[in-house]
Amino acid sequence: MTASVVVAQMVSQGGGNAGTVLVARGVSEAAAEAPGKLDVTTRPAVTPAPTTTAIVEASGLLSNASVRHYLAGRKGNITAAVYDVATGTTSLWRPGITQYTASIVKVDILATLFDQFEDQGHAISSREASLAKRMIEQSDNTATDALWDEAGGDDGVAAFGRALGMSATIPGAETRWGYTKTTAADQVTLMKAIVLQGAVLEAAARKYMLGLMEHVEKNEAWGISAGVAHGSTVALKNGWLPLDDDSWQVNSIGWVRGHDRNYIVAVLTSSNPTEGYGIQTIQGLSSLIWAHASD
Repeated sequence: MTASVVVAQMVSQGGGNAGTVLVARGVSEAAAEAPGKLDVTTRPAVTPAPTTTAIVEASGLLSNASVRHYLAGRKGNITAAVYDVATGTTSLWRPGITQYTASIVKVDILATLFDQFEDQGHAISSREASLAKRMIEQSDNTATDALWDEAGGDDGVAAFGRALGMSATIPGAETRWGYTKTTAADQVTLMKAIVLQGAVLEAAARKYMLGLMEHVEKNEAWGISAGVAHGSTVALKNGWLPLDDDSWQVNSIGWVRGHDRNYIVAVLTSSNPTEGYGIQTIQGLSSLIWAHASD
C-alpha cells in the first residue's frame, strides 16, 4: 500500500456495455464458470430458500414500493446493496444474507494482487496482465486459478478483505475460490475501494481494474447493466454457479455512472430454478434501480 505501482501494458479499448444484453445462457457456458479447482459434478450444499423473497430489512432506494413489489414476486433468495456515490448513502435489501460469490470473486482476487503489488513495489508483468484480462473480461477459470495462487489463495484474499473491512466474506471454502462466501454489502465495500480514491489502492490500479470491468465480453455483460441508458459507463463482473439442489447461484456487481446517476451495486441471488431466471431477476432489479436512482 505504500510503494507506487506501475501498471504495464494498459490496453486502450472502445465500446461499452450499457443496456439489457442477455436474459438467458446455455448450460455449456455455465459449466465453464464453475468455481476454480472443482469437479463441476460436485456442487456446494445449499439451505433451501423460501419460494419468494420476504419483504424484510429494506432501506433507502431498495425500500421503494416498486422494488419491494418486484422482488416479492421473484422466486429464490435475493440480497442487494446500492451505494450512491453523490450522497454517500447505502441502500440495502435483506442485509447480512451470506451467499456464494461464484465468479464475482475474480474482482476480489485482482484487487488483492494489486494491493500486494503496491506493497512490494512490483509492476504488473505482461503475463499477469494477460491473465487478468482473461479472468475479468472472459471470466476464464484457468487464468483465475493462476492468479488465485499468486495472490496467496484464501489467506491472501482474506487478508486484503480484512484491510477493507469485508467482515462477512470468507474466501475459498475448501481452497475453491468460487465457494467464497460474501454479502452484498461486502461486495459494495470492495467496489468502493476500486471506484473511489482511498488509502488502499492507488489510482493506476483502480483505473486498470475498472477498464477491464468496463469491457467484459458481450455475453458476460448482463446483470447490473440492464435498463441503463445508452452512453452511461458500466463496470461489472458477473458470476453463476449450479448448486446441489439443482438450483442456481447468480450474481452481478459493479459501478454505473451517467445521466445524473453514480452508484455502486451488488445483487446476489440463490435458489434460482434456472440460471436464466436468476439473470432475469437481477436485470429486472437493475432496471428499477436505474429508474429510481435519481429520485
